[in-house]
Amino acid sequence: MKKKIIGLLILLLVLIPVGGYFYYFKLRPGETKKEEKRLYTCPMHPQIISDRPGSCPICGMDLVPIEQIGSKEGRKEEELATIYLPQKTATMLGLTFDTVDIRELVKEIIAPAVISLNETKIFKITPKINGWIEELYVSQPGQYVKVGDKVAEIYSPEIMAAKSEYLSAINYEKRLEKISDPQLKKTVLELKQSARERLKLFDISEEEILKIEEKQEVSRTVTLYSPFSGFLLEKFVNKGSRISMNDPLMTVADLSILWGEIEIFQIDLPLIKEGMAVKLKIPGYPEDFYGKITFINPFVNPETRRAKARIEIENWGLRLKPNMNAEAVIVISTGKRLAVSEDALYRTGTKEYVFVKDGEHLKPVIVKTGFKSHDGYYEVLSGLKKGDRVVSSASFLIDSESRLKAAFQSLAPKEENK
Repeated sequence: MKKKIIGLLILLLVLIPVGGYFYYFKLRPGETKKEEKRLYTCPMHPQIISDRPGSCPICGMDLVPIEQIGSKEGRKEEELATIYLPQKTATMLGLTFDTVDIRELVKEIIAPAVISLNETKIFKITPKINGWIEELYVSQPGQYVKVGDKVAEIYSPEIMAAKSEYLSAINYEKRLEKISDPQLKKTVLELKQSARERLKLFDISEEEILKIEEKQEVSRTVTLYSPFSGFLLEKFVNKGSRISMNDPLMTVADLSILWGEIEIFQIDLPLIKEGMAVKLKIPGYPEDFYGKITFINPFVNPETRRAKARIEIENWGLRLKPNMNAEAVIVISTGKRLAVSEDALYRTGTKEYVFVKDGEHLKPVIVKTGFKSHDGYYEVLSGLKKGDRVVSSASFLIDSESRLKAAFQSLAPKEENK
Protein backbone atom coordinates (compact mmCIF):
# COMPACT_ATOMS: atom_id res chain seq x y z
CA MET A 1 0.00 0.00 0.00
CA LYS A 2 2.80 2.36 0.92
CA LYS A 3 4.51 1.63 -2.36
CA LYS A 4 1.36 2.60 -4.35
CA ILE A 5 1.00 5.89 -2.43
CA ILE A 6 4.66 6.75 -2.99
CA GLY A 7 4.30 5.95 -6.74
CA LEU A 8 1.22 8.19 -7.05
CA LEU A 9 3.03 11.09 -5.36
CA ILE A 10 5.98 10.77 -7.72
CA LEU A 11 3.62 10.77 -10.75
CA LEU A 12 1.89 13.94 -9.51
CA LEU A 13 5.23 15.66 -8.97
CA VAL A 14 6.13 14.96 -12.63
CA LEU A 15 2.74 15.84 -14.23
CA ILE A 16 2.10 19.14 -12.43
CA PRO A 17 5.22 21.00 -13.75
CA VAL A 18 4.75 19.61 -17.28
CA GLY A 19 1.07 20.63 -17.34
CA GLY A 20 1.91 24.07 -16.05
CA TYR A 21 4.53 24.50 -18.79
CA PHE A 22 2.05 23.60 -21.57
CA TYR A 23 -0.65 25.83 -20.11
CA TYR A 24 1.58 28.86 -19.65
CA PHE A 25 3.58 28.70 -22.87
CA LYS A 26 1.34 26.83 -25.30
CA LEU A 27 -2.34 26.87 -24.33
CA ARG A 28 -2.84 30.22 -22.50
CA PRO A 29 -5.73 31.98 -24.31
CA GLY A 30 -5.48 35.55 -25.65
CA GLU A 31 -1.71 35.51 -26.01
CA THR A 32 0.18 35.75 -29.38
CA LYS A 33 3.17 33.59 -30.15
CA LYS A 34 5.29 36.51 -31.28
CA GLU A 35 5.18 40.18 -30.44
CA GLU A 36 5.17 42.63 -33.31
CA LYS A 37 8.52 44.28 -33.77
CA ARG A 38 8.90 48.05 -34.26
CA LEU A 39 11.73 49.88 -35.99
CA TYR A 40 13.07 53.28 -34.95
CA THR A 41 14.91 55.99 -36.89
CA CYS A 42 16.37 59.48 -36.43
CA PRO A 43 14.27 62.34 -37.86
CA MET A 44 17.43 64.12 -39.01
CA HIS A 45 19.36 61.07 -40.22
CA PRO A 46 16.99 58.54 -41.82
CA GLN A 47 19.85 56.19 -42.59
CA ILE A 48 20.02 55.38 -38.85
CA ILE A 49 17.65 52.46 -38.15
CA SER A 50 17.39 50.50 -34.87
CA ASP A 51 15.13 47.77 -33.52
CA ARG A 52 14.86 49.44 -30.10
CA PRO A 53 14.38 53.00 -28.77
CA GLY A 54 17.47 55.06 -28.12
CA SER A 55 19.47 58.05 -29.33
CA CYS A 56 20.93 58.86 -32.73
CA PRO A 57 24.70 58.17 -32.71
CA ILE A 58 25.21 61.19 -35.02
CA CYS A 59 23.16 64.04 -33.51
CA GLY A 60 21.90 62.58 -30.22
CA MET A 61 18.17 63.02 -31.01
CA ASP A 62 15.69 60.44 -29.72
CA LEU A 63 14.84 57.73 -32.22
CA VAL A 64 11.19 57.57 -33.27
CA PRO A 65 9.14 54.56 -34.56
CA ILE A 66 8.81 54.39 -38.32
CA GLU A 67 6.87 51.21 -39.10
CA GLN A 68 5.76 47.84 -37.80
CA ILE A 69 6.88 44.55 -39.29
CA GLY A 70 5.77 40.98 -38.77
CA SER A 71 2.10 41.60 -39.61
CA LYS A 72 0.19 39.50 -42.06
CA GLU A 73 0.32 42.22 -44.68
CA GLY A 74 4.10 42.21 -44.60
CA ARG A 75 6.34 45.24 -44.86
CA LYS A 76 4.85 48.14 -46.84
CA GLU A 77 6.69 50.87 -48.71
CA GLU A 78 6.89 54.16 -46.79
CA GLU A 79 4.57 56.95 -47.86
CA LEU A 80 5.41 60.65 -48.23
CA ALA A 81 3.51 63.63 -46.92
CA THR A 82 3.35 67.35 -47.72
CA ILE A 83 5.13 69.39 -45.05
CA TYR A 84 4.77 73.00 -43.94
CA LEU A 85 8.01 74.96 -44.09
CA PRO A 86 8.06 78.76 -43.63
CA GLN A 87 10.69 80.73 -45.54
CA LYS A 88 12.53 81.58 -42.33
CA THR A 89 12.95 77.90 -41.51
CA ALA A 90 13.99 77.07 -45.07
CA THR A 91 16.69 79.76 -44.88
CA MET A 92 17.89 78.49 -41.52
CA LEU A 93 18.16 74.93 -42.89
CA GLY A 94 20.11 76.17 -45.92
CA LEU A 95 17.59 74.92 -48.45
CA THR A 96 18.09 75.95 -52.06
CA PHE A 97 15.68 75.57 -54.95
CA ASP A 98 16.10 74.85 -58.64
CA THR A 99 13.69 75.82 -61.39
CA VAL A 100 12.42 73.18 -63.79
CA ASP A 101 13.22 74.61 -67.21
CA ILE A 102 13.96 73.82 -70.85
CA ARG A 103 17.65 72.96 -71.21
CA GLU A 104 19.94 71.56 -73.85
CA LEU A 105 20.76 68.07 -72.65
CA VAL A 106 24.17 66.84 -73.66
CA LYS A 107 25.47 63.32 -73.05
CA GLU A 108 29.17 62.69 -72.73
CA ILE A 109 30.26 59.17 -73.63
CA ILE A 110 33.72 58.20 -72.44
CA ALA A 111 35.23 55.01 -73.84
CA PRO A 112 38.67 53.37 -73.88
CA ALA A 113 40.49 53.61 -77.20
CA VAL A 114 43.56 52.10 -78.85
CA ILE A 115 45.46 53.85 -81.65
CA SER A 116 46.06 51.52 -84.59
CA LEU A 117 47.38 51.54 -88.14
CA ASN A 118 45.15 52.74 -90.93
CA GLU A 119 44.80 49.58 -93.00
CA THR A 120 44.12 51.61 -96.15
CA LYS A 121 47.55 53.18 -95.71
CA ILE A 122 49.55 49.94 -95.53
CA PHE A 123 51.45 49.12 -98.74
CA LYS A 124 53.51 46.20 -99.99
CA ILE A 125 56.47 46.84 -102.29
CA THR A 126 56.46 44.01 -104.80
CA PRO A 127 58.75 43.45 -107.83
CA LYS A 128 57.39 42.34 -111.18
CA ILE A 129 60.46 40.29 -112.06
CA ASN A 130 62.42 37.26 -110.93
CA GLY A 131 65.97 37.65 -109.70
CA TRP A 132 68.30 38.12 -106.73
CA ILE A 133 68.74 40.98 -104.24
CA GLU A 134 72.27 42.38 -104.68
CA GLU A 135 71.76 45.49 -102.54
CA LEU A 136 69.05 46.41 -100.01
CA TYR A 137 68.69 50.11 -99.20
CA VAL A 138 65.71 49.84 -96.82
CA SER A 139 66.18 47.25 -94.09
CA GLN A 140 65.65 48.77 -90.61
CA PRO A 141 62.16 48.48 -89.06
CA GLY A 142 60.75 51.98 -88.65
CA GLN A 143 62.99 53.38 -91.41
CA TYR A 144 61.22 56.05 -93.44
CA VAL A 145 61.01 55.78 -97.22
CA LYS A 146 59.31 58.19 -99.59
CA VAL A 147 58.06 57.87 -103.13
CA GLY A 148 61.01 57.56 -105.54
CA ASP A 149 63.59 56.43 -102.97
CA LYS A 150 65.84 53.48 -103.86
CA VAL A 151 64.68 50.25 -102.26
CA ALA A 152 66.96 47.57 -103.74
CA GLU A 153 69.33 46.59 -106.57
CA ILE A 154 68.11 43.45 -108.32
CA TYR A 155 69.91 41.20 -110.75
CA SER A 156 67.45 39.73 -113.23
CA PRO A 157 68.35 37.82 -116.44
CA GLU A 158 65.03 38.76 -118.06
CA ILE A 159 65.63 42.46 -117.40
CA MET A 160 69.09 42.13 -118.88
CA ALA A 161 67.50 40.62 -121.98
CA ALA A 162 64.89 43.38 -122.24
CA LYS A 163 67.53 46.08 -121.88
CA SER A 164 69.69 44.44 -124.53
CA GLU A 165 66.74 44.24 -126.88
CA TYR A 166 66.08 47.96 -126.44
CA LEU A 167 69.74 48.85 -126.99
CA SER A 168 69.80 46.76 -130.18
CA ALA A 169 66.73 48.57 -131.47
CA ILE A 170 68.41 51.91 -130.80
CA ASN A 171 71.58 50.90 -132.67
CA TYR A 172 69.62 49.43 -135.57
CA GLU A 173 67.65 52.68 -135.87
CA LYS A 174 70.87 54.64 -136.15
CA ARG A 175 72.20 52.42 -138.92
CA LEU A 176 69.02 53.04 -140.90
CA GLU A 177 69.38 56.82 -140.88
CA LYS A 178 70.96 56.82 -144.35
CA ILE A 179 68.44 54.35 -145.75
CA SER A 180 65.48 55.95 -147.48
CA ASP A 181 63.06 53.02 -147.16
CA PRO A 182 60.21 54.49 -145.06
CA GLN A 183 58.55 51.14 -144.40
CA LEU A 184 61.73 49.68 -142.92
CA LYS A 185 62.27 52.75 -140.75
CA LYS A 186 58.70 52.49 -139.48
CA THR A 187 59.19 48.83 -138.56
CA VAL A 188 62.42 49.55 -136.66
CA LEU A 189 60.79 52.46 -134.84
CA GLU A 190 57.91 50.21 -133.77
CA LEU A 191 60.39 47.59 -132.47
CA LYS A 192 62.22 50.25 -130.49
CA GLN A 193 58.97 51.56 -129.02
CA SER A 194 57.81 48.04 -128.13
CA ALA A 195 61.10 47.31 -126.33
CA ARG A 196 60.80 50.58 -124.40
CA GLU A 197 57.24 49.81 -123.30
CA ARG A 198 58.34 46.38 -122.14
CA LEU A 199 60.95 47.98 -119.84
CA LYS A 200 58.30 50.26 -118.36
CA LEU A 201 56.08 47.26 -117.65
CA PHE A 202 58.96 45.91 -115.54
CA ASP A 203 58.95 49.20 -113.58
CA ILE A 204 62.21 50.35 -115.12
CA SER A 205 62.43 54.08 -114.47
CA GLU A 206 62.60 56.69 -117.21
CA GLU A 207 65.97 57.69 -115.83
CA GLU A 208 67.45 54.25 -116.41
CA ILE A 209 65.98 54.06 -119.91
CA LEU A 210 67.66 57.37 -120.78
CA LYS A 211 70.97 56.05 -119.43
CA ILE A 212 70.78 53.14 -121.85
CA GLU A 213 70.28 55.58 -124.74
CA GLU A 214 73.03 57.94 -123.64
CA LYS A 215 75.71 55.48 -122.52
CA GLN A 216 74.90 52.81 -125.08
CA GLU A 217 75.40 50.15 -122.44
CA VAL A 218 73.33 47.87 -120.23
CA SER A 219 73.86 47.74 -116.46
CA ARG A 220 73.97 44.38 -114.72
CA THR A 221 71.26 45.22 -112.16
CA VAL A 222 68.06 47.15 -112.09
CA THR A 223 67.17 49.62 -109.34
CA LEU A 224 63.81 49.18 -107.63
CA TYR A 225 62.26 52.46 -106.45
CA SER A 226 59.50 52.83 -103.84
CA PRO A 227 56.08 53.68 -105.24
CA PHE A 228 54.84 54.63 -101.73
CA SER A 229 55.81 56.77 -98.76
CA GLY A 230 55.80 55.35 -95.24
CA PHE A 231 57.70 53.66 -92.45
CA LEU A 232 59.09 50.16 -92.86
CA LEU A 233 56.74 47.84 -91.03
CA GLU A 234 58.27 44.51 -92.01
CA LYS A 235 60.62 43.07 -94.63
CA PHE A 236 60.66 39.61 -96.14
CA VAL A 237 64.09 39.50 -97.86
CA ASN A 238 67.75 40.12 -97.11
CA LYS A 239 70.74 40.89 -99.29
CA GLY A 240 71.34 37.88 -101.52
CA SER A 241 67.76 36.58 -101.29
CA ARG A 242 66.19 35.13 -104.38
CA ILE A 243 62.93 36.79 -105.31
CA SER A 244 60.03 35.73 -107.49
CA MET A 245 57.58 37.82 -109.42
CA ASN A 246 54.80 39.27 -107.20
CA ASP A 247 56.44 38.12 -103.95
CA PRO A 248 56.46 41.17 -101.60
CA LEU A 249 59.85 42.49 -100.52
CA MET A 250 58.59 44.64 -97.64
CA THR A 251 55.60 46.45 -96.12
CA VAL A 252 55.50 50.16 -95.40
CA ALA A 253 52.84 52.07 -93.45
CA ASP A 254 51.80 55.68 -93.86
CA LEU A 255 51.24 57.13 -90.38
CA SER A 256 49.82 60.50 -91.46
CA ILE A 257 46.27 59.24 -90.89
CA LEU A 258 45.68 56.65 -88.14
CA TRP A 259 42.71 54.77 -86.77
CA GLY A 260 41.42 54.62 -83.24
CA GLU A 261 39.34 51.67 -82.04
CA ILE A 262 36.81 52.35 -79.28
CA GLU A 263 34.27 50.14 -77.52
CA ILE A 264 30.73 51.45 -77.05
CA PHE A 265 28.29 50.04 -74.49
CA GLN A 266 25.08 48.61 -75.90
CA ILE A 267 22.97 51.24 -74.14
CA ASP A 268 24.87 54.05 -75.93
CA LEU A 269 24.87 52.51 -79.41
CA PRO A 270 21.63 54.21 -80.58
CA LEU A 271 23.31 57.59 -79.98
CA ILE A 272 26.45 56.87 -82.02
CA LYS A 273 26.49 57.83 -85.70
CA GLU A 274 29.14 57.83 -88.40
CA GLY A 275 30.69 61.25 -88.89
CA MET A 276 30.50 62.22 -85.20
CA ALA A 277 33.46 64.15 -83.81
CA VAL A 278 35.59 62.46 -81.14
CA LYS A 279 38.12 64.00 -78.76
CA LEU A 280 41.06 61.82 -77.73
CA LYS A 281 43.03 62.24 -74.53
CA ILE A 282 46.46 60.57 -74.64
CA PRO A 283 48.32 59.90 -71.36
CA GLY A 284 51.48 62.02 -71.27
CA TYR A 285 50.31 64.51 -73.91
CA PRO A 286 49.07 67.96 -72.79
CA GLU A 287 47.07 68.58 -75.96
CA ASP A 288 43.97 66.78 -77.18
CA PHE A 289 43.62 65.06 -80.53
CA TYR A 290 40.52 64.96 -82.68
CA GLY A 291 39.00 62.55 -85.17
CA LYS A 292 35.66 61.38 -86.49
CA ILE A 293 33.77 58.08 -86.48
CA THR A 294 34.01 56.40 -89.87
CA PHE A 295 32.71 52.91 -89.12
CA ILE A 296 30.54 51.16 -86.50
CA ASN A 297 30.87 47.40 -86.22
CA PRO A 298 27.44 45.77 -86.71
CA PHE A 299 28.21 43.04 -84.13
CA VAL A 300 28.18 43.24 -80.31
CA ASN A 301 30.71 41.27 -78.29
CA PRO A 302 28.59 38.73 -76.33
CA GLU A 303 30.98 38.82 -73.35
CA THR A 304 31.45 42.57 -72.90
CA ARG A 305 28.14 43.70 -74.46
CA ARG A 306 30.06 46.33 -76.39
CA ALA A 307 30.46 47.11 -80.09
CA LYS A 308 33.59 48.53 -81.68
CA ALA A 309 33.67 51.78 -83.59
CA ARG A 310 36.51 53.17 -85.70
CA ILE A 311 37.86 56.72 -85.56
CA GLU A 312 39.95 58.34 -88.29
CA ILE A 313 42.60 60.69 -86.90
CA GLU A 314 44.91 63.08 -88.71
CA ASN A 315 48.33 62.54 -87.13
CA TRP A 316 49.83 66.00 -87.29
CA GLY A 317 53.56 65.93 -86.59
CA LEU A 318 53.37 62.14 -86.30
CA ARG A 319 52.95 62.51 -82.53
CA LEU A 320 50.57 59.59 -82.28
CA LYS A 321 52.02 56.09 -82.40
CA PRO A 322 50.22 52.84 -83.18
CA ASN A 323 49.17 50.80 -80.11
CA MET A 324 48.95 53.85 -77.84
CA ASN A 325 46.15 53.80 -75.26
CA ALA A 326 43.73 56.71 -75.21
CA GLU A 327 40.45 57.92 -73.76
CA ALA A 328 37.79 58.84 -76.30
CA VAL A 329 35.19 61.49 -75.42
CA ILE A 330 32.06 61.80 -77.55
CA VAL A 331 29.75 64.73 -76.79
CA ILE A 332 26.20 64.23 -78.07
CA SER A 333 23.45 66.87 -77.92
CA THR A 334 19.89 65.54 -77.72
CA GLY A 335 18.32 68.96 -78.13
CA LYS A 336 16.39 71.16 -75.69
CA ARG A 337 14.08 69.38 -73.27
CA LEU A 338 12.31 69.92 -69.96
CA ALA A 339 14.86 69.01 -67.29
CA VAL A 340 15.26 68.73 -63.52
CA SER A 341 18.47 68.75 -61.47
CA GLU A 342 19.87 65.42 -60.32
CA ASP A 343 20.30 66.94 -56.84
CA ALA A 344 16.55 67.38 -56.57
CA LEU A 345 15.69 63.83 -57.57
CA TYR A 346 15.09 60.95 -55.17
CA ARG A 347 15.11 57.33 -56.35
CA THR A 348 13.77 54.42 -54.31
CA GLY A 349 14.16 51.68 -56.89
CA THR A 350 10.43 51.63 -57.67
CA LYS A 351 9.72 55.32 -58.03
CA GLU A 352 11.29 58.75 -58.50
CA TYR A 353 10.08 61.88 -56.76
CA VAL A 354 10.96 65.50 -55.98
CA PHE A 355 9.70 68.08 -53.47
CA VAL A 356 7.92 70.94 -55.20
CA LYS A 357 7.57 74.31 -53.47
CA ASP A 358 3.91 75.30 -53.17
CA GLY A 359 3.81 78.56 -51.18
CA GLU A 360 5.10 77.63 -47.74
CA HIS A 361 4.52 73.93 -48.33
CA LEU A 362 6.77 71.33 -49.89
CA LYS A 363 4.81 68.70 -51.77
CA PRO A 364 6.28 65.33 -52.82
CA VAL A 365 5.61 64.71 -56.51
CA ILE A 366 6.17 61.44 -58.37
CA VAL A 367 8.06 62.03 -61.62
CA LYS A 368 9.31 59.99 -64.53
CA THR A 369 12.68 60.82 -66.04
CA GLY A 370 14.51 59.83 -69.21
CA PHE A 371 17.82 60.91 -70.68
CA LYS A 372 20.56 62.13 -68.28
CA SER A 373 22.85 64.97 -69.31
CA HIS A 374 26.54 64.91 -68.38
CA ASP A 375 26.08 68.13 -66.34
CA GLY A 376 23.65 66.48 -63.90
CA TYR A 377 20.19 67.14 -65.36
CA TYR A 378 17.51 64.57 -66.20
CA GLU A 379 14.93 64.84 -68.94
CA VAL A 380 11.43 65.11 -67.38
CA LEU A 381 8.90 62.83 -69.05
CA SER A 382 6.03 63.42 -66.62
CA GLY A 383 5.16 64.90 -63.22
CA LEU A 384 6.62 68.40 -63.58
CA LYS A 385 6.08 71.48 -65.71
CA LYS A 386 8.25 74.41 -66.69
CA GLY A 387 8.66 76.90 -63.86
CA ASP A 388 8.16 74.45 -60.96
CA ARG A 389 10.48 75.14 -58.03
CA VAL A 390 12.04 72.01 -56.50
CA VAL A 391 14.28 71.49 -53.48
CA SER A 392 17.84 70.97 -54.73
CA SER A 393 20.04 71.04 -51.60
CA ALA A 394 19.67 69.75 -48.05
CA SER A 395 16.70 67.86 -49.46
CA PHE A 396 17.49 64.83 -47.30
CA LEU A 397 16.10 66.84 -44.35
CA ILE A 398 12.84 67.39 -46.20
CA ASP A 399 12.68 63.76 -47.25
CA SER A 400 13.17 62.62 -43.65
CA GLU A 401 10.51 65.02 -42.35
CA SER A 402 8.06 63.95 -45.08
CA ARG A 403 8.56 60.26 -44.29
CA LEU A 404 8.27 60.87 -40.58
CA LYS A 405 5.07 62.87 -40.96
CA ALA A 406 3.57 60.19 -43.21
CA ALA A 407 4.52 57.54 -40.66
CA PHE A 408 2.82 59.47 -37.83
CA GLN A 409 -0.27 60.00 -39.95
CA SER A 410 -0.50 56.28 -40.69
CA LEU A 411 -0.19 55.46 -36.97
CA ALA A 412 -2.63 58.11 -35.76
CA PRO A 413 -5.85 56.10 -36.38
CA LYS A 414 -4.39 53.12 -34.58
CA GLU A 415 -3.60 55.24 -31.54
CA GLU A 416 -7.19 56.59 -31.42
CA ASN A 417 -8.66 53.06 -31.43
CA LYS A 418 -6.68 51.99 -28.41
